[in-house]
Amino acid sequence: MSRGGDNKKEEALQREQLQIELQGVKELIVDFFVFPQLYTHAEILELFERKKTLEQLLDDPSANPFYCFTKL
Repeated sequence: MSRGGDNKKEEALQREQLQIELQGVKELIVDFFVFPQLYTHAEILELFERKKTLEQLLDDPSANPFYCFTKL
C-alpha cells in the first residue's frame, strides 16, 4: 500500500477517535445540566474547553500543534 494511503487511513482513524471523544464530552456536559452538583466549576470549564478544542480539530486538523509532525 502506498504511503499516501497509510496517511489517509491514519487521518481517518484519528478523526474517528476525536469524534468518539467529543461524543463522550458532550454526554458529560449533558450530565452536568442534569446533575450540576456532581461537578466542580473547574471541571465544567475544562469540559467546555475540551469540547471547543475537539470541534476545532475536527473542523481543521491543521489546528493541531503536532499536525506538521504527523505529515512526515
